[in-house]
Amino acid sequence: MQGSVATRGRFAAVCSALVLGALAIPAAASGDLIYTAPDDQSSGFFCSESQPCALVIGINLAAADDDEVLLAPGSYETSAELEVANGTTNVTIRPRDPGTRPVIVSTASPALQLSGAGTTVRGIDISHNSPSGTGLFGLASSNIRNVVSISNGDTPCQMANGLMTDTTCIATATSGRAMRVSLASGNATTTVRNATLFATGSNGTGIYASASDSDASVSLDVASTIAVGDGFDVETDTGTGGSVDVALAFSNFETRAVDAGATVTAPTSANNQTEEPIFTGFGLEQDPDSPTVDAGIVDAETGTTDVYGDARPQGVANDIGADELFDTVAPQTRITKKPKRKTKSRRAKFKFASNEPALDFVCKFDKGIFGGGEYESCSASITLRKVKPGRHTMSVKAIDTNGNMDQTPAKYRWKVKKKG
Repeated sequence: MQGSVATRGRFAAVCSALVLGALAIPAAASGDLIYTAPDDQSSGFFCSESQPCALVIGINLAAADDDEVLLAPGSYETSAELEVANGTTNVTIRPRDPGTRPVIVSTASPALQLSGAGTTVRGIDISHNSPSGTGLFGLASSNIRNVVSISNGDTPCQMANGLMTDTTCIATATSGRAMRVSLASGNATTTVRNATLFATGSNGTGIYASASDSDASVSLDVASTIAVGDGFDVETDTGTGGSVDVALAFSNFETRAVDAGATVTAPTSANNQTEEPIFTGFGLEQDPDSPTVDAGIVDAETGTTDVYGDARPQGVANDIGADELFDTVAPQTRITKKPKRKTKSRRAKFKFASNEPALDFVCKFDKGIFGGGEYESCSASITLRKVKPGRHTMSVKAIDTNGNMDQTPAKYRWKVKKKG
């Protein structure tokens, strides 16, 4: 999808830091809504709709099991590490208002750490200014969706166990790693769908996976993802005997560094592509000429919206990367079932199809199904009864899920003969 930089998540520079003292704030009841606002909007420590609290209070001190931390629109500038506490479960962090993208502007490291099991973060931006630090750190079955994270530190996006979908991670530092999964011991399984992982600094890495000791094991399941790095697009490090497996399918990457004890899918297999992706805009949106358009796959882990909340997929297939190109191409309509060219039957059954998901079909039978000669909304399967003898024409046009209508209708002509 294309759009102006200003409306697609341009990040402000860090101007000030939030200094917090030790506050004794009771935890919210399970399943509560925790309302937060930027410092110049927050009015107390109650985290209520009428008296929203600062973000660090809402996340670090108030959030409990099944709570939702709601971010009012605006920029949250902080030097304090934000952490969903270990021991909490199923906390969600999201925008308060649909269609807005709150921005966390942080100098802490990490800026936001998800230590609570099953934490979900969606629909926010993170602007991280902390050399050698981490922007967003997902632990304990984290669920990261529709997030943009930019960091001048080691990595904007670090994961252990969990799912990342429809997310953009941009590492701007020298030797920065757009996405990192690193273990000294234990096992980590991370699933990635429709991410754009871009290391813009020199010697950077798109995907970095390491297991430094013999009892460490890292597994990445990656699909419909763009990985770009000046050094390597995908890099592994197995240290002193750990194991790393990075499986990529329907993804865009070219270079890889694979050491002993590691496996990485070849860029020329599993429907991957090596042709350079083409971006437009500050947020790495899809260019219509990019090879990544309509080249991804939809499976059980694929999200229903892209990084900016636009429907996915659009067009004939899912795009590779976090952004889904807005579809302006009209669908092509087919008539897949029809009567014989010459028939005595006064009943005519039709079925229609499109080369992409159809929202609706419009049909015209001779001078119109309901008269007047205009196209009328119809289902993908219709049956005409009591068709009079003579020559007839059925015309049909598909309308896709973005409202594009086929301007060249599919037509079928047949003749109903008199009986006897």
